[in-house]
Amino acid sequence: VKEFEGEPSQLANADNFVLEIANVPGYLERLQAMKFVTFYPEMVEEVEIKVDKFINIWKFFKEFKEFHIILEYILACGNYLNGTSTRGGMYGFKLDSLEKAAELKPSAGKKTLLHYIIEKLYTEGKISLEDREVFEDLDIAARIPISQLNTDLADIKKGEKYITMAIAKNSSDPNDNIAFKMNPHLPIVQENVKNLEEKLAKADSEYQEFIKFIGENPKETSEKIAEKLQKFFFNCQKYRNEIEKSKIEDEKKKLKESMNKPKPSSN
Repeated sequence: VKEFEGEPSQLANADNFVLEIANVPGYLERLQAMKFVTFYPEMVEEVEIKVDKFINIWKFFKEFKEFHIILEYILACGNYLNGTSTRGGMYGFKLDSLEKAAELKPSAGKKTLLHYIIEKLYTEGKISLEDREVFEDLDIAARIPISQLNTDLADIKKGEKYITMAIAKNSSDPNDNIAFKMNPHLPIVQENVKNLEEKLAKADSEYQEFIKFIGENPKETSEKIAEKLQKFFFNCQKYRNEIEKSKIEDEKKKLKESMNKPKPSSN
């Protein structure tokens, strides 16, 4: 359009519009800034919710006694099964072994090792595995690693940069009010960025502490650890529900049998 040498009146409306836009200093930065300020509150809120859940998840599992009890029993059973072999008498195990506990079962049986452990602990009242919101939050951590949250924060920082650049492009034209429009948003976005940076640092700290707490090396641990925990607790709750269902069915059966018993004769 800029290379057109004829009269602007000869151009179509769309071309004239493009020509006018091309003469606006920093039009691209202005458009990027205006787009960002329209959507950034939702972007910030979405990242904040996810980061808060990350912080709660790792803090929760570090203090979740039922989780610790299950790990103790898995270790004890593993040491018993491996006996006096080189794989027995271990002080701990890698978190990857949680998947094996949900797969290992006798050749002539349906219950896995994990099923057996959950059944024992649940019937003895040592664990309850009640439905908890944090188990649902694990789904977020499993689908969205903390590295993705850092990427989301980088997008918000990029938007902050767009605002700064748009303000810098404000011209001397009295009709140019881009700085007037953008200035109120800049300190708010800067404060949001600062808060998110602090929260992300806390989320990463909680994650690192949890990894060390379970005896893993943070540098060697995959971000898929949340996915492993999600699968593990899905199996734990599935077995718990099966045990509870079986218990209810047994009680119904006993009640039915007692009601069908012939009453002793009054003679």
